[in-house]
Amino acid sequence: MNKAKLLIKGSVLSGISFALRTFISLFMTPFMIFHLGDKSYGLWILVASFSSFYGLLDFGLATAVQRFLSRAIGKDDRQEANAVFNSSLIVFSLIGLSAFLFVLGIVYFAPLFVHTPNDINIFRIAVLILGFSVAIGFPMRSFWGIYSSYLRYDVSIYIEIIMLFIKSSLFIYLLMKGGGVLGIVVIVFCTDMIWYLFNAIYSLKIAPYLVFSSKYFSRAHVKQLFNYSIFAFVSQISDRNIFNC
Repeated sequence: MNKAKLLIKGSVLSGISFALRTFISLFMTPFMIFHLGDKSYGLWILVASFSSFYGLLDFGLATAVQRFLSRAIGKDDRQEANAVFNSSLIVFSLIGLSAFLFVLGIVYFAPLFVHTPNDINIFRIAVLILGFSVAIGFPMRSFWGIYSSYLRYDVSIYIEIIMLFIKSSLFIYLLMKGGGVLGIVVIVFCTDMIWYLFNAIYSLKIAPYLVFSSKYFSRAHVKQLFNYSIFAFVSQISDRNIFNC
């Protein structure tokens, strides 16, 4: 399939994915409030909010990886592609570790956010599980750069849609059986792990020349990524502020 068709297909699927996520969100929100109750739903939103905040620790690096990895692949420079991939993988792994240390801090100071003993325990376990998932998700961003470099947005969106239906179906089943916040957290964690694993396997399948090796790590490439990522990060912050107004 040529590049134009891949772009069109990815664009159409992106619109479909957005519509599905919006529709499911409109259905799931009142459903979850009804079955969890106001208090437990509020606790879930608090936990999910922290997970969303961790995404800012990306600092725009994912965009930078896509940019420089795409350029290297476009030139068929496999040495450069490996340098960008491995350098970003190490940096993202360090960011993931830092994010998890931040999670441990939130777990320690849990009484500042919730007050009843039972809610504190649930909050700590939920934040710890989702925080671990987010930490693992950071190095996965290097693999997502491969998708965009080969314009295989369609595959990524197909996976996203499938996981969306699976996750929503499990939510409905769990809540109808009387499950609570921790059950939802476990579902999110498990589906995220499956998504990460498939993305990693498929991305290396379409770019089999990429290898894991510290010899490709380059401080020059790390500096290059950060020099570009700062502008992407500012743009991300601006977008969040616009949509939160």
